[in-house]
Amino acid sequence: VYLIEERDAEPVLLRWEFVAGDADSAEAVYQTVTEDGTAIGEAARSTSRWADLQAHASHPADTTEIVEGAVTVPAGTFECWRYAVRDGTILSTSWFAKDLPGPPVLKVDRVDGETVATMTLQEVTLPGGTA
Repeated sequence: VYLIEERDAEPVLLRWEFVAGDADSAEAVYQTVTEDGTAIGEAARSTSRWADLQAHASHPADTTEIVEGAVTVPAGTFECWRYAVRDGTILSTSWFAKDLPGPPVLKVDRVDGETVATMTLQEVTLPGGTA
């Protein structure tokens, strides 16, 4: 479950669940939820090829700084690779947990030094019920 905060918008909680996968692709279900986990509206389904997901998280080497370190979010403390990607006045920083597959545990987008969007992992459950 992620907390999504964007400038000029109400914060929302988004549950992102991978429900199927094989060697070529993964299927995920996205659902906006209340603080107690109650679904709001309709869930959305999406299938993505692994290569497309990898490309989505790839950045040009000359504009990207990669640093190792820990980050603490509501879901816990994670050892991460922090990717800081600069494109002019835009700085997008993502913390990818070394031991947790999938999207970053924290993502912060800034324009001219001002935070315009964040995505923060609130809770995680892995197959088998572990976190």
